[in-house]
Amino acid sequence: MLKILFTGGATGGHIYPIIAVARDVKLAAKKNNIPVELLFAGPADFNLELLRQEGISTYRVPAGKFRRYVSWRAPLDALKAVGGFFYALALVWWIMPDVIFAKGGYGGFSVAFVGRIYAIPLLVHDSDSVPGLANRILGAVATRVAISFPTAAKYFSAKKTAYVGNPVRSQLLLGSKEKAKTLFGLKADRPLILVLGGSQGSTRLNTIIAASLKELLPSYEVLHQAGSLNTESFLEELREIYGVDHKGEEYYHIKGYFSEEEVASALGACDIVVSRAGAGSIFEIAAWGKPSVLIPLQEAASDHQRANAFFYARAGAAVVIEEANLSPHILLSEIESILKNKNRQLEMSKAAKEFSKQDAAKKIAEGLLELAL
Repeated sequence: MLKILFTGGATGGHIYPIIAVARDVKLAAKKNNIPVELLFAGPADFNLELLRQEGISTYRVPAGKFRRYVSWRAPLDALKAVGGFFYALALVWWIMPDVIFAKGGYGGFSVAFVGRIYAIPLLVHDSDSVPGLANRILGAVATRVAISFPTAAKYFSAKKTAYVGNPVRSQLLLGSKEKAKTLFGLKADRPLILVLGGSQGSTRLNTIIAASLKELLPSYEVLHQAGSLNTESFLEELREIYGVDHKGEEYYHIKGYFSEEEVASALGACDIVVSRAGAGSIFEIAAWGKPSVLIPLQEAASDHQRANAFFYARAGAAVVIEEANLSPHILLSEIESILKNKNRQLEMSKAAKEFSKQDAAKKIAEGLLELAL
């Protein structure tokens, strides 16, 4: 039986692509009558139950963040990194997989690096236009490297690097407006703005939406994924500071976390998306061909969200508002400039679909099986 070990930082941006690849691995293995065992080793920063639901065995590995700034947490992170390395030495030896898929992030570094010490084939995937430090290091020792943005190619050896896009779960394309009406209680008689704050949420994006609601709600319906970490505090802020009680607003719908079915239905139903510029969000939006307004996270490592956003915008699929320039008036202006111009909507939708690479998960899955055999 082939053993495929996945590893990564264990945020939604790492876990969801792993799920997409794992599903395609199972399909390809079944088609070719190859028995496979799927495993994941990494930190528990995100709900690993999502992986277990896919039949993937999970192992927790301590990980310390690579901090390139002064912080009192640095010594603790160094201890975690050292401990994680020795733990990975034992765990990978015990599992001894046939191939390792590293999704990126400091959380999967020790597992992937140890795998190369044991001469296990390693396929590294980087989601962003500017690769993170962990992947730049791993790329030097990896067997193969897959990238989501062509601009990332300069950081890796051309001989082993392929531009495949970012893996997107195919089930996300199964949503519909009718399903979204049922799931979220949408009125569906106005243009729908979908706000994606990421799996954990974005406090600043949530705050600008709160400040914009009184301008948005007279003309639009808003579906807001606020993030799993701070929804309750945001609802309190919404009531006390902005005078908006979400329970009394029939055109405003908010949830902390969207299930896979809810994400699919929300993307299928919306007319425009307002989102951070993580690669996962961009490629999911692109797969549906939805126009978008991207607001990059200022503190993202290597400023990768800004680079992601502007590369995608140059393709004609989105507009970018940097946080320094963000205000309710500017956000409303950009949304209306798209939604009130049907030709522009169609052009952005076409550009988004052309940008998306919906076979990324399949290509990576096939590459993993090839390396494993």
